[in-house]
Amino acid sequence: MIKFFRKIRQNLLSEGKTGKYLKYAIGEIILVMIGILLALQVNNWNENRKLADSEKLLLKELLNDLEFSKSEIVTALSGNKYLLSKYKSIGNAIEEDIEFNDSLSSAFSSLAYWSSPYLPKSSFESIKNKDLKIISNPDIRQKLVKFHEFTYVLISEDYNKMEWNFSQTITLPVLLKNIHINIETGNSTPDDFEALKKDRIFHNYLNQLIVLREGGLNLFETALKDIETLSDAITKEIDNI
Repeated sequence: MIKFFRKIRQNLLSEGKTGKYLKYAIGEIILVMIGILLALQVNNWNENRKLADSEKLLLKELLNDLEFSKSEIVTALSGNKYLLSKYKSIGNAIEEDIEFNDSLSSAFSSLAYWSSPYLPKSSFESIKNKDLKIISNPDIRQKLVKFHEFTYVLISEDYNKMEWNFSQTITLPVLLKNIHINIETGNSTPDDFEALKKDRIFHNYLNQLIVLREGGLNLFETALKDIETLSDAITKEIDNI
């Protein structure tokens, strides 16, 4: 092709058609520039397509992690609601002056337990290591950071530490002092339930445990709303890419 154009130029020069030669040369330059621009445009399109595909893959990984987190939180929420109902049944028995019974035995057995979800964040950490700006939607970036660096920390670290510290420093001494655990059945029985009904320290302990667990439930429910909002936004973004 280059030889073909060169031959045309040479013919024009040999024939003394300088004006036509200049016009042809300019046209040839313009044609080459258009070719270069088209090549650059195609290359840019390919690069943008690669970035979009990479972003789409990361968003799908994030969505999978969020779905897993949602399942974990729902399970923990259900478990802690059940435990909370047991604690309140003890408080109600004390308030109503109810005699000790088998249902209270299972309630006392649950005092040292709580449910905490496992929340994965490998996909988010992968994005952080590359560059958060790979997620092109700024609203999604903001929600991702809020969930993983605030809500995630509150649940996986702060709340879990509060439950653990409360269990070790307060619940365990209360159980060791007042509760007999049947190793064979796993049921717990107060050494003197009638005395516990009048024990102000035990009342305060039970109330604090209920407050702590209710706070955890509120945190979990807020996290579920955040996950729902973020998952919806990511799903729409994936469809638009």
